[in-house]
Amino acid sequence: MPFISIDNKKIYYEISGNGPVIILHHGFSMWGKDWIKSGWIQELSKSFTCLIFDAIGHGNSVKPLDIQEYTVQARTELVMELAYKFGWSKFSFLGFSMGGRIGYQLMSSYKENLDKIVVIAMHGFPPSQYIEQFKRRLEFINSNRIQTLERALGIHNPDRPTNDPKALSLSTKALFSWEGCQNSLNQNHIPTLILCGTNDPIFKPTQQFSKLLSSSTFFPVLDDSHGGVFHRNQSVKDRVLCFFNFKSS
Repeated sequence: MPFISIDNKKIYYEISGNGPVIILHHGFSMWGKDWIKSGWIQELSKSFTCLIFDAIGHGNSVKPLDIQEYTVQARTELVMELAYKFGWSKFSFLGFSMGGRIGYQLMSSYKENLDKIVVIAMHGFPPSQYIEQFKRRLEFINSNRIQTLERALGIHNPDRPTNDPKALSLSTKALFSWEGCQNSLNQNHIPTLILCGTNDPIFKPTQQFSKLLSSSTFFPVLDDSHGGVFHRNQSVKDRVLCFFNFKSS
């Protein structure tokens, strides 16, 4: 299996396709191979070089006990370290759910390295605004009901190995140090596409956040859920592929 060492941390990754680079970041309690199972890589690798990887605390990657390794900022730095390791000074980024937060932070901190950004099912407001939601998540994790939580989010994959509850708990708690990007992206010049299902509980804040973000297009996915837009909706894949393929004048 392909692993790469980043600051002595083993990260599982796969690269496929040819063409301009897209780095893909999965959601909470998922792993990189979800992009394959759901058909994303089959579509995108026809025209692009695609990097998928297991985020820290997920899948086959390292699961440290230091909460600082799980912050949005640390996850963003990991994306940049991966890009540098493979010699990519410029790339596009596709993030789902938790991965969407990384996309917003990349735009805020590393805009010179980005070509295009797609965020699926996530806003850039601080998680501290939704603390009750995360308290409920922690209850599921701490009572070892991870698969129940995944089913509620619409992201359950029976082929995926069960993640470590301690790592998922740290991943959740680490979110509260992130202040969001609602004040830093009003001058954004990176072409950005944001999509969210209208049946997703975070649809309204995602739509609201898109209005604060310059150079962004918001696409509501009618009558679809949080996990549905990732796993099952072909129209979402078609729109994302069209966005990445479009050559701006």
